[in-house]
Amino acid sequence: MKKSLGFYFALVSAALAAVGLIVFFVYTGQGGESNTVVIAATIAGIVCEGLLLTGEKAYTDYVGVIGAVLLAVAMTYSVIGGLGNIADQYQGIVMFGKAELAGLNFAMLGIYLASIIAAIGACFSKKSN
Repeated sequence: MKKSLGFYFALVSAALAAVGLIVFFVYTGQGGESNTVVIAATIAGIVCEGLLLTGEKAYTDYVGVIGAVLLAVAMTYSVIGGLGNIADQYQGIVMFGKAELAGLNFAMLGIYLASIIAAIGACFSKKSN
């Protein structure tokens, strides 16, 4: 099977989602808010993107969209959990969270957003030639 652009989009999306999950574990290890929805949605999104790597099948159209939505859910819940950190960073106070974790919140936002964009690109591209 010759690989196509959609294959590489799905591969990049799965890899970025895995990196996002690692950053989330670092974030929770430093005292950030832990959320099982982020973990479950990210793992399920990685599985969906992994299924796209099998090539053009009857289920790939649905799995690609489901994977992108799951990664968007993971991004949303990871950002919601860190809004207090971001607010404290910008206000220069300690009231709602830990200001030193705001950088990890922004990192998760960027990584998950790039993963979602790659997942959407995989939805609109052929998975094999």
